[in-house]
Amino acid sequence: MNGSRFRLITKDVHVAAETPLDLPTRCAAFGKAVDIPFVFSHFTAAELYNVPIDADQKIHISVRSEIEPRMRGLVAHRVLDLGNVWHVRGFPVTSPGRTFVDLASKLDLTSLCVAGDVLGARSSLDEIDRAIALGVARRGIRLAREARALLNPAAKSPQETRVRVLLTLAGVPPLAVNEPAIGRDGRPFAEPDLGEHTVLVAIEIEGSHHQTDRDQWRRDIRRDAAYRDNGWILIKVTREDIYFRPQWIVEQVIAALRARGMRW
Repeated sequence: MNGSRFRLITKDVHVAAETPLDLPTRCAAFGKAVDIPFVFSHFTAAELYNVPIDADQKIHISVRSEIEPRMRGLVAHRVLDLGNVWHVRGFPVTSPGRTFVDLASKLDLTSLCVAGDVLGARSSLDEIDRAIALGVARRGIRLAREARALLNPAAKSPQETRVRVLLTLAGVPPLAVNEPAIGRDGRPFAEPDLGEHTVLVAIEIEGSHHQTDRDQWRRDIRRDAAYRDNGWILIKVTREDIYFRPQWIVEQVIAALRARGMRW
């Protein structure tokens, strides 16, 4: 199939020229090209699970064969056991727990926690614990154990996870994640991303849509007023703060907690 109407993906697998080379298309292509049992793993599994980490444009698979398939655009990882295989979007994939352990040799601590929060929500922390127990001799297993202690699948965004991990590593006591804030009238009025509800301190992570979406902006104004009226200290954090002023976040949170009498 030569010419402008088709393009080669890998090893005699072509698609129509107008077909977008998205992840399902590439996975389907390599699924046809690889002729031994395999599962999608590592970064490819993470992307199929919608884990918000930087994707690898190559397709990653795990195989039990002594001979790894070699072809352009493919990374094959030789393993002793494929483990508990899940099916995601119609493709065989390493389980969320196994994917977490696989990523531990590829990511830093915070990025692994971002992945772990999503994967833990997809399955369970118990499933991640089982995968860690089975991976005792694996590369990155020490980092996997360290990250596991920091996971909370209640997180709803990678930035929430990043701020939570930042504060935990700075020694701040564990904060509640996405738990309703209860007003003086006994009714919930907000759901802070992170909060210390006993002393009324809330942290809200503001994405770009908080400035560009007028409805969201109006809701934020009402929410902020509700925090103030109910006696809460509200700390608002932006993406720029997370990546360029992390120490400022730590200082603001510690100051707020200590202003409310907390000591640790």
